[in-house]
Amino acid sequence: FVLMPVLFDRPSKESKAFYEATMKPTSILMGGSGVLVILLGLVHGIVYGQIKSPQDLTTPYGITFLAAFGLSMFMMVHGPMSGPAILRRGWNKNKYHAQAKKEALKIIGLSLIMVVLILVCMVLMHYGL
Repeated sequence: FVLMPVLFDRPSKESKAFYEATMKPTSILMGGSGVLVILLGLVHGIVYGQIKSPQDLTTPYGITFLAAFGLSMFMMVHGPMSGPAILRRGWNKNKYHAQAKKEALKIIGLSLIMVVLILVCMVLMHYGL
């Protein structure tokens, strides 16, 4: 969220080289943290939370739990696709596309919205909703 605007203010060849060099380690870090969030969320909801049977998924807590799980799964699919999408929409060889920064911010913006929604679900579940 901070890196993209700064990245697209740098010379295109430099920013593309940096972005390509960081894509793989960033993907590994984000993928691992995403899996950890999902697993810990399942443990928290099932072991320490209110989900003890399939019927509990129809309660307000259960619905919020399913929403958080669905949003997290969406992020697990969207995340690995966003890096290559930014690369495609950002650069044509070593030159910026006309709307490169705007396109990258749209992709990152969707991720930000999903993270905020997941956090809202976590807060609601904390209060039993």
